[in-house]
Amino acid sequence: MKARITIDPSKKPKTIDYDVIDGPTKGKRHLGIYELDGDTFKSCFGAPGAERPTDFTSKPGDGRTSTVTRTKSSGFWIPGRAPLRARRPG
Repeated sequence: MKARITIDPSKKPKTIDYDVIDGPTKGKRHLGIYELDGDTFKSCFGAPGAERPTDFTSKPGDGRTSTVTRTKSSGFWIPGRAPLRARRPG
């Protein structure tokens, strides 16, 4: 998947959106929220076209994706931080 990412750290909770430019959901927007606390990055996204989540929970069948990563890993990159790697919570 390739996506254009837009963040708004002034909102409560902070918002992050993916505008998918290539992949299975090309042309769709995923609305999400995020939190950066020390070396921990949390995010939660709704399914394409769904409303923005208001918390970081996900339940089977709700179409949400909730992720917690730490900067001590490698993979995702957040500007001004070390690379991050996605891990499943729990």
